[in-house]
Amino acid sequence: MAYYNPQQVVFNPSLGVIQSAGKVGGVLYDSIRNYREDENKRKLLAQRDEALLEQQKQNEINNAFLNNNLLQKERAYEYAKEQDRIKNNLALQDLFLKKSKIDLEQAKEQRENNLLAQQAMLNLPSYTKSNPEMRAIQERFNTIKKAGGSSYYDGQGLLGGTWQNTKGLFGGDNINDAQDSLFKFISDSIYNEKVRRDTSYNRTRHDEIYKEPSAWKAQTINAKEYEKAIRDYIATSEAKINAYYDEQMAKVSNLKNPYINALYEKQRQEDLKDFKEGLAKELSNYYIKGENQPGKIVDISQEPSNQPIITPLVEGTYLVEKDGKFYEASYAELKQMGVFK
Repeated sequence: MAYYNPQQVVFNPSLGVIQSAGKVGGVLYDSIRNYREDENKRKLLAQRDEALLEQQKQNEINNAFLNNNLLQKERAYEYAKEQDRIKNNLALQDLFLKKSKIDLEQAKEQRENNLLAQQAMLNLPSYTKSNPEMRAIQERFNTIKKAGGSSYYDGQGLLGGTWQNTKGLFGGDNINDAQDSLFKFISDSIYNEKVRRDTSYNRTRHDEIYKEPSAWKAQTINAKEYEKAIRDYIATSEAKINAYYDEQMAKVSNLKNPYINALYEKQRQEDLKDFKEGLAKELSNYYIKGENQPGKIVDISQEPSNQPIITPLVEGTYLVEKDGKFYEASYAELKQMGVFK
């Protein structure tokens, strides 16, 4: 700006500047110069403050934007988490409903199976417990055992049944009557099963194979007939049990219910086991002599005998008379004694 400078000025050629020539002019000049410098400093500070304020505003805007983004992300996360919770709850509810439905269906199926099983089992009595033929054979055999010991020859008494036969001729009690009755039942049972499987099989042919025991035959011969009949009776009875359950299972096959089939099969196995371990085993022990079964000595006389008298009984078993005693022996025992070479 223009100002009055009352001070005299001079030109300094060495410095190339115009300087004040007196005291008053120099002070005024310095004052104006200092003012100029202070003004420039104030402007610079104001510009810097304005720039800082602008930067602060921008930072606030940026922070607000960042905070908004973070808030949006947090809201999105919470929303997604809530949606997942809802989906999980719905899935659990759906799973629970499905499980409840399955449980109800299974309970219904179980009730139906139980009802069908009860009806089926009412229509399926145990073969071994309900078959009249098998019961009759068991009853007759029980009578024989009660009166006749533990084997066929025990039942026949002395001399291989001769004494029983003799008593029977004069009206005495005769275990042979019970034996004959049992044989007829067993023979008829075998015949019925063979005819079922082979219609060409006839009674005449059957009676030739299974000859009835006779009081006029040696009991050793009768024993062989019994052994053959008992063996075949056991085999045919097992076949009858299986055929019975096969037929019953065929009747319920249209139900297509594995539960009932399993019950029928279980009862089949129980009946087979009852028969094998019951009546079949008892008949075998009584009528069928094994090769290694030890003989039993019966002392009927004190009269000595030098040579043994050997009579075949059933396959692999012999009746030996020696030194007034009778006993049974197997082929292996007699061979060891030197009777057979």
